[in-house]
Amino acid sequence: MLEDKKLKIEKIVNNTSFEECEVVYLMVLTRKYLEQLADEGKNNFSVLKFFCDWSLHPAIDKSFHAMELLKQMNNLIVDLKATTDAKLIMDEITKVISFSKLRTEFQRFFKALGVSDSLTKSEDNWGAFVSTFIQVILDSPLILSGPKNDKTKSIYEDIINNPIKKGAWLISLKLTYLNNSFFKGEKVPSLHATLCLVFLTSNTTRVVIPLSKDFLK
Repeated sequence: MLEDKKLKIEKIVNNTSFEECEVVYLMVLTRKYLEQLADEGKNNFSVLKFFCDWSLHPAIDKSFHAMELLKQMNNLIVDLKATTDAKLIMDEITKVISFSKLRTEFQRFFKALGVSDSLTKSEDNWGAFVSTFIQVILDSPLILSGPKNDKTKSIYEDIINNPIKKGAWLISLKLTYLNNSFFKGEKVPSLHATLCLVFLTSNTTRVVIPLSKDFLK
């Protein structure tokens, strides 16, 4: 069965363009393979597992990695809230949630499987994959839930003890496209939209951050 999954993974990985169904199928196959490796005590692909889960669920609220990411974002917003440098804000936030870590773990995963890999080695192929992957996870939020164990309790407490402002800390984020008229305060829709991170805080404040082009790398 694993050999069959490997062949299917290799076929998708060596595409040069990607439909949403192909991206989802790759993540399903990868997730199943990771479960098998976990049963054998060989699974050390936490970032890859997280991205698989993100692509397969309408919301993520029970993931240790997601909570870590929310903590990093919360801390970053706290650190940057006084700056007026929009480019710095976009670039720093892009570093936290960029797909470079996913790319690195995919490379290790394909190498471990012995799969030929033109997906992560080609800038064009990787860009095409990420662009389609974003469509899959679009508007699927990462949500801060109550602590499930000692590890998540520690992260949860770190977040609420480092509020963006009094009584307000990050409780969710999602990727979404916002019409460019939103940023200009115009009622007439623009022909263009911008990929953004949308944060929601515990006092219901919504924060919108446009993403830099480096997000796709």
